[in-house]
Order: sequence, then structure tokens, then C-alpha cells
Amino acid sequence: MNPLISILAATDFSAPSRHAADRAERLAHETGAQMTLMHAVSNRAVDELRRWLGVGHRAEQHLLAETGQHLQQLADELAAARQVTVQTHLATGPVLDVISQHAEAMNAGLLVLGARGAGFLRRLALGTTSERLLRRATLPLLVVRQTPH
Repeated sequence: MNPLISILAATDFSAPSRHAADRAERLAHETGAQMTLMHAVSNRAVDELRRWLGVGHRAEQHLLAETGQHLQQLADELAAARQVTVQTHLATGPVLDVISQHAEAMNAGLLVLGARGAGFLRRLALGTTSERLLRRATLPLLVVRQTPH
């Protein structure tokens, strides 16, 4: 088995994704792997904001800046817990695409996601983000449901 060199943890700032980030941070500490914490802002959210307020409005810049600060704050908390360096990556675009592209670009050895229960009809029609990534991913994927212990 190849040693784990890099871990990508994708977060949507929900409790399940926080559990996944904690698990990724523990794995990075135990293996010495590089860890990146990523958040993808959906194109739909940005497009809707642009539709209502216009392209380049301060609200769009504020949204991205605030999201970036929140991402960095979470990374700092994780880094402090086990003295692991946590890099951040904020992207906009189709969520599945930007997560997959960044995992490939950083040559991630493991992608870590939180499991979140979606409504029955939504899961039936679309599947959760983790389920859709599982069908698409070409690298190992760890889906975390609860806090690490």
C-alpha cells in the first residue's frame, strides 16, 4: 500500500462535514500527510446573487470573503488541535466538478467528506453529494458520519 501523502477534506460547514474535517486532521497527524480543507461555492448561489444584484456587486465579493474567512478559521482550529498544517482552498463552480478537479490537481491520496442525511425524495432523485462523488471519484473516498474517537 502506498503511503498517504495528501488528504483533501471538503466542507460545507455543516456538523457532518466538521466531523469529516476532524477525521481528516487526525489522519494527517497520524500519517504525516499534507491536509487541505476545501469549500466549493455553488455556481447556482453566485448566479442567483448576480441575477438579483448584478455582476460584480459588493455582496458577491462579501460572500466570498466571508466564506474564505470562515474556511480559514476552521483550518486554524484544526491545525491547533494536533499541530498539523492545514491549507485551504476556496472555489466557485459546480460543486462536484471543483472538488474532483482540486483533488486531482493536488494529487490527493484520500478525499474525506461528511455524510449528511438528505430528504428521501432528494436522495432518490439526486443522491447526496458524497454519493454522487463516490460514483465519480477515482481516488479513495472516506465518508464520515460521526465524530472521530
